[in-house]
Amino acid sequence: MANILWDLQGVWRDPGNRWNWAALVVDVGTILLPGVPAFAGAVQKGGKALRQVGGPLGLARSITRKEWERRFAGAGPEILEGVRRLIELVQNEGIPAAFRQGWAAELLRAEEYFKAGKLQAVEAVVEGGRVDLILVTNEIVEVKYWTQSYTVKNIGKLARQLKQYQATGRPILLELFRTKTDPITVEYIEKLVKALQAAGVQITREQIRLVELP
Repeated sequence: MANILWDLQGVWRDPGNRWNWAALVVDVGTILLPGVPAFAGAVQKGGKALRQVGGPLGLARSITRKEWERRFAGAGPEILEGVRRLIELVQNEGIPAAFRQGWAAELLRAEEYFKAGKLQAVEAVVEGGRVDLILVTNEIVEVKYWTQSYTVKNIGKLARQLKQYQATGRPILLELFRTKTDPITVEYIEKLVKALQAAGVQITREQIRLVELP
C-alpha cells in the first residue's frame, strides 16, 4: 500500500511521465487506472518487442530473481525492498521495454555499489519523493539510460527532477549509461552541465558520469 501511495505522488507531480504510471501499474497488480488509455496501448505493444531486447534490460533479465536476491545477500531492508521492486519492474513483460531499460540500469548500478560497500538504499522515499539510489556518503544517485537526442529534448524534465533532489540538501550524482545507438558523448556532457546550471541545478562536471554496461 505504501508503494502505491508513493507512486500516486509521482503521478501527481508529473502526470506526463509514463515511468510513474508504469510503477503504479506494477504496484496495483497491473490494473490500469481510468484515464490512461495511451499507456494501455503501449503496454499491449511492448510485450511483443521483448524477445530480442538488449542493453541493461537484456543483461538484467538473463539473471533469475533468486540469483538477484543472492547477489544482494546480507543487505538491509532499505536496499532489499528497493531491489525487489526493481526486479518486479524489470521482469514484468506487460511494461514496454523502453521503460524497463532504465530500471534495469538502476539495478545493475545498485549491484556495483553494493559490492563496493557504498550502497545505503535503493528506490528510497526522501521527503515525499522517490530517488534511485542513496550512497553511504549520503549522495543521491540518479541513473538514466537515455540516448543523446532524447536527453537534448528532455533537459527541462531532467532539471526539474534534479532540483527536487537538490531541495533535500543531499549531494547529487547523475549517472548516464552509454546506449548502443546515439550514445551520450563526453563532449556533450559539457553542454549538459551548462544547460542544467542555467535551469537552476547546482551541479558540476564531476557530478555527471558516463557509465558503461558491466
